[in-house]
Amino acid sequence: MKKITVVLALLALAGAGLFADGVSIGGWGRAVFLPYVSQNGGDAQATIGNSYGNVPEFDINTVGSSSNVGFEYDFKYTGGNIGTGNNAFVWVSPYEGVRLAVGTIKDWNLMSNGLLGDWDFLRFSYTGENFTFARVNIKGAELSYTQGPLFTYAALDNLLYGSSGGPASFKVADLTKNASVGVGYKLGETGTIKAQTIGYANASKNLYEIVNVAFDFTGVENFWASVGGYLNTDSANDHAFGNDSVVSGLYRADAFAKYTLGTIKISGLAEYVGHKTGDADLELGTGVEYGLDEGLSLLGDARYLNKAAGANQLGATDAVMAGFVGVNKSFGTGNVGIGLAYSTSTFATWSAPLVTSDDAKKAHLAVPVRVDYSF
Repeated sequence: MKKITVVLALLALAGAGLFADGVSIGGWGRAVFLPYVSQNGGDAQATIGNSYGNVPEFDINTVGSSSNVGFEYDFKYTGGNIGTGNNAFVWVSPYEGVRLAVGTIKDWNLMSNGLLGDWDFLRFSYTGENFTFARVNIKGAELSYTQGPLFTYAALDNLLYGSSGGPASFKVADLTKNASVGVGYKLGETGTIKAQTIGYANASKNLYEIVNVAFDFTGVENFWASVGGYLNTDSANDHAFGNDSVVSGLYRADAFAKYTLGTIKISGLAEYVGHKTGDADLELGTGVEYGLDEGLSLLGDARYLNKAAGANQLGATDAVMAGFVGVNKSFGTGNVGIGLAYSTSTFATWSAPLVTSDDAKKAHLAVPVRVDYSF
């Protein structure tokens, strides 16, 4: 910890002299305390984790910038280990609107999500983030251009030597198979149209592309909707729909909508995934948030996965039904909340360490307590 403190202090001092805008330090983190979790009505267990894994995560984000040069580096602490978080890259902007970034990069400029309340407490499935349109997530280089309503990028992945999932070859002819290109254009107040192709080459150098298109609709006051689709160009095999995708298939269609009526927010999502063989996945979800005074809100979600979706995402042997109710208190720079979560299968991305055999064929009941910060 002392080493991190020294590094951050040096960055701040260096930033004051090297970067016109200076060095800013922020952070994000989440822990979920489970004072109660039971599998199939068995003994109550207690543990800690977060909404997307078995251990809490705490990040420190450092950003340095001037008009032409900058960097971003995220420290991440999980499970007693300190490492690199979402981003670790340097960028240069030789001309207005043009940026070249090199390193570990997650670019959220075009990403579209479909999140319900359980996403921040204890997730029922992997569906939500990178929903209708996936973010750029690479270890390589990204060249982007922004001009008014237009954003476009070209990226090359798998350039980091020795990294997990690194390339089978560093020949340019092979590496270009991991290239991605994308574009987004804002149509005034109507919405934003987006398209991208994400290239992949596995160890056998078999090439395929993930084609992703989406439209975010913002043309009606207090209403936001997004529809999108993914196509895997390798018709002989199922593949994941992007670097962040857990779901695999030949094609995928997604839709999400949110309507705000006073202090009430009503959301709904749908996902359909077709496969080379077997039945298609179908997932449906709906959520309601009711805002009270002083940052308090009441939450309620329901989710359904058909038998194929339950098997492919969770390992279940039947269709999955899940529900969540909770209350959350927002402080502007953080949240605390408590809820009750029930699923006829296990929870996604998480299993209680104290449960010796987390069985996706059995129902789970839990009381998640969410604590997080964002500066």
